[in-house]
Amino acid sequence: MSFEEKVKSWVDLDNKIKKLNEEARRLRELKSNVSEKINVIINTNKLNNDDYINDIDYPTVVKADGLAAGKGVYICNNKNYVKPDWEKFKLKRNSRLSLALHTLSHMAVDQNKIRTSADIAEHAGTNPVVVRRVLGPLREAGLLTSEKGHAGGWKLARSPKNITLADVYTALNERLVAGDGTDYVPSCSIEHSLHKRVSSVLAEIEQSLIQKLGETSISDV
Repeated sequence: MSFEEKVKSWVDLDNKIKKLNEEARRLRELKSNVSEKINVIINTNKLNNDDYINDIDYPTVVKADGLAAGKGVYICNNKNYVKPDWEKFKLKRNSRLSLALHTLSHMAVDQNKIRTSADIAEHAGTNPVVVRRVLGPLREAGLLTSEKGHAGGWKLARSPKNITLADVYTALNERLVAGDGTDYVPSCSIEHSLHKRVSSVLAEIEQSLIQKLGETSISDV
């Protein structure tokens, strides 16, 4: 492919991207209009007030908006786990890291104290199911231990000084900087070169972030 052909291919791709952006903008506007209509129905029928929460049958399921395949879905056994502000159930990736660091920092204060998922959830303002999903990978990474039963719960597996922020970050498989990890390979040679370069830069930044996080332990927080 000659230089002129590569440039032409790049221009064609750029035009396609513009058309897709225009279509995405149209769909967002359509979604916004539908959302407004839904909100009118909710407000008219008072679906978001405490009366509705008190009247529905339990257990019930709360699902975060925009998620699929069972992700962000929580089974609530009573009204205490259901809040008028549904945003509490939208656990984003950085929220997982925040919850983990928040929990481990409290554990560092009293290392021998065993904390149940319910206790941690109440303190963090979330759901015990969320707590177990977030702390599970930390247990697998050897940062926490857990015991089942009436007297069971979570506690640190090693000294707080030996648990760095990087340990928690990598245990959760967080990626605050790098790409999504897919094996996408652009067909256009120019786009492929750009994609490769950007991915390399992001990977370097990600490694620098992990190295910096490794300099701080949860006992320092």
